[in-house]
This record gives sequence, structure tokens and C-alpha cells, in this order.
Amino acid sequence: MEKQIVVGSSSGTYPKPISLLVQTASRFDSNIYLKKGSQKIDLKSIAGVLGICLKSGDEITLYTSGRDEDNALSHIEGFLSKM
Repeated sequence: MEKQIVVGSSSGTYPKPISLLVQTASRFDSNIYLKKGSQKIDLKSIAGVLGICLKSGDEITLYTSGRDEDNALSHIEGFLSKM
């Protein structure tokens, strides 16, 4: 599955939300990737998420594939919309 979203309206991202995002993604069996511009990272990798420098207003694409992909996409989208 694939879905384009805009990161929430907070003033930026901080280590705690980033670690919670990775923990949330890691609960799912599906592969979960995030693409911002030309960068595509594994959402279960804290180094990857920190390296992509997410911030409020960023337009990103989420990719999920696996047996719980619908649920994963829904939860990650909800998390990112509130960051």
C-alpha cells in the first residue's frame, strides 16, 4: 500500500516522538518505508528516521507491505499527523 501524507502541525520533531514512531512501526510485521524527496528509509530504523529530518509540513509517502499493512498504514498515518 502507498499513501501520501503531510506531517502534523507541531513546531518540529524531537527524539522522543521519533523513538515512539520507530517503536510504533516495529509493532507491525509488515515492511514500512517512508519516502521524503529522493530519500527512502525503513521506518523501523531509528538512524534512518533521524537521518531523514522530519518536520512539520513535510510531504511524505508511506509504503507498507505485509499481512498487517492496512493496520500499519492507519496507525503510522495517525501518529505522523499528530507529530
